[in-house]
Amino acid sequence: MDFLKGLMFLGLTLAAGFVIFAVFDFRLAIIFGFLWIDKVIISAFGAVRYFGVELTTVLGVILAMLYGPWFAFIFLLFLIPLLHAFKYLFLPLPQPEWPLFVPSPYNIVDALGALVAGFLTPFSFLIKVFITAVAKDIFFAFAEKFMISKPVDILSAVTSVVFNMLVGYPFGLFVLALIQGTA
Repeated sequence: MDFLKGLMFLGLTLAAGFVIFAVFDFRLAIIFGFLWIDKVIISAFGAVRYFGVELTTVLGVILAMLYGPWFAFIFLLFLIPLLHAFKYLFLPLPQPEWPLFVPSPYNIVDALGALVAGFLTPFSFLIKVFITAVAKDIFFAFAEKFMISKPVDILSAVTSVVFNMLVGYPFGLFVLALIQGTA
């Protein structure tokens, strides 16, 4: 499949997903749209991930705040592998080692982060983002060490927390304002 046709199909996945989620809850459609950008567009540039650039942590916190920890966990556990599969099906990228449509240990960590965030209800949004980012780094370290047999990446863990505090948190405030404006 050529690149332009792949982009067209990816655009259709964004439009279809947005419409489907908007039928149920427009807030969910907005979150889906930003998750799509993160998991399809941003993650296609693998090097930026090393520097902690991602939106899933803060979006998982917002999902957990709006819908509860278990919904957020299940939503991310199924949606993230689907979005990654679309990216690999429609873009000329090297195929991943993990099977398409199957949650990888990294996808499970993203879902676990949302689960943790859901149990942080007494805390402010800022504290929820910080604790979730740190918890995900711990889960990532565990996954890399024991499930993937890779050395723990301390630099990436630190940059992830810093990114989530400097960029993710303000972005999350923007998403919350956007969602409240649609309610």
